[in-house]
Amino acid sequence: MNQQLKLIKVVFLIVSFLALTSIAYAVPTTVNFTAYDFGDNAPTDPVTGTIIYDAVGDWSTGVPIISIDMLIGGYNYTVGEVNVGSSGNSYIIGGILYGINAISSNTVDFWLTFTQTAADTYATNSFYYSTSGGGNIWSTYKFSQFSVTNAVPEPALILLMGLGLLGIAGVRRKMKK
Repeated sequence: MNQQLKLIKVVFLIVSFLALTSIAYAVPTTVNFTAYDFGDNAPTDPVTGTIIYDAVGDWSTGVPIISIDMLIGGYNYTVGEVNVGSSGNSYIIGGILYGINAISSNTVDFWLTFTQTAADTYATNSFYYSTSGGGNIWSTYKFSQFSVTNAVPEPALILLMGLGLLGIAGVRRKMKK
């Protein structure tokens, strides 16, 4: 009976460890796009960008941006100026100057909206931006390139779980002898 109690403790510790370590990992999601046809006198046309965010972040306050590579009207956005939000299957990535779902002319701000239509399928909705001193808000619904890719979790967790199960089997076999 004492050996069974030890085995139960070992199994509990392994399961607890796996649960805690799986929570700690970020799942990077990469959005690549090229939006075009913003109209006459748009400072930047087309706009091309790559934005990477943590898909398992706290969606109630916006999701942490891991990196951004986007230049609009001579302005290069930084991680601290951008956030991601979601409502159902609709997503918005935008500057945080007026909140990610608001934009004002004569400011350096933008937003990109898209919708998840199936498991790994996304459709673009719109891209808006403004520039300092530009006086306008430029928008488009046209994209020549758009993709959303989610990182596949590393196999280390699966390997760790397999090793734990092998360990349990070994302990159990040893107990039977």
